[in-house]
Parts: sequence; C-alpha cells; structure tokens
Amino acid sequence: MMLSLMDINPHVRVAGTYVLTFDDRHHTFKNIKTLDSRLFYILDGSGTMKIENKLYPLHNGSFIMFSSQTEYAWQPDISSYLKYIAINFDYTQNHSDIKASLGIEPAECVTDDMALEHVTISDAEFLNSPIFINDFSSAEDKLWDIIEVLVSKGSYYTEMASSLLKSVIVSVPRYLEKEKEGLGIRELNSIWF
Repeated sequence: MMLSLMDINPHVRVAGTYVLTFDDRHHTFKNIKTLDSRLFYILDGSGTMKIENKLYPLHNGSFIMFSSQTEYAWQPDISSYLKYIAINFDYTQNHSDIKASLGIEPAECVTDDMALEHVTISDAEFLNSPIFINDFSSAEDKLWDIIEVLVSKGSYYTEMASSLLKSVIVSVPRYLEKEKEGLGIRELNSIWF
C-alpha cells in the first residue's frame, strides 16, 4: 500500500514504559520480528540494538522506529538496564479492531504474509527503512502524552493517540532536515539508515 506522509492515520495499538535487564537475555537477545510497526525511545540505561545486522548504541534520548517484518534484537549492557517507551502501531486504521499487543516472534518464524500491513511512504522514502536517531529528546513529551491518552481512555482517546503519533512521525523528517542544514550529508547518513 502506497501512502503519502499526509495520508498516514496511525493506529496506536499499545504504548507504555518497560524495563529490560541483562537477565532478560534469554528471550530478548535473539533475532525477533513483529507483525506491526514499532517505535522505541530510550529513557534511561545503556545497551545496543541490532537492527537488520547493524548495531546501534542505545542511551537516554535514542529513538528507533521501524515497520513490521524488521529483524531486531535488544541487548542491555551487562552492568546496566534499558528503560524505554514502546509504541506498537500501524500506519493506517485498517486493523484498528486489534487492540492488544501482537507480541514478538523469532525472526525465522515470521513470513511476509503474516504482517498486518505493508506500507510504503511515497514522499518520505527514508521512513520505509528503520530509523535510528541518536538523540531525539524533543519527541519525548509527545510520547508521554500518547501513553497518558491511552491509559485515560477518555473521549476520543484513539483519535488523540493517532494524532499525537502522526505528529511524532512527521517530526522525524523535519528534524532530519534541520540536522542536514548543520551537517554534511555523510554525517547525516549516520543518523538514519
């Protein structure tokens, strides 16, 4: 499915905070895939995330976002932990009837036809690949707002969560454009992939 950035209408399935320790390594350090899109924001701690065979250092402010079917693995540092915000979402409302987390699966068990949706963003092509931003702390307040809206389940909470997440997604290219003005293109490529 081809969408423009303007046309996305995300469905926020789950949003919350989680803690991952080195003791969780038996099920989180393996290569896993999801059936929906994911966004992670590191609140505290340190570690690495392997995304499609590339390692990225995680620390306070790190932002990761990718579509379904992306292979990844967590690894908190041995003497640390990772406290993070996680948001499970779709770029459309086509599966908004599914409210619970879809969980994670071993990468070798997930086939292309299992994904809830395959979306291509036509006017922000880099969003079609996993995104890693070393420090995207400017998005943190909106991410907390998404969690608060979902927990409150007040009037129009799904619409509010969708709007907030869309504003975060749209802020990614805006952030990268600002960075591009101050960085050479070679350095910019280290921010996203």
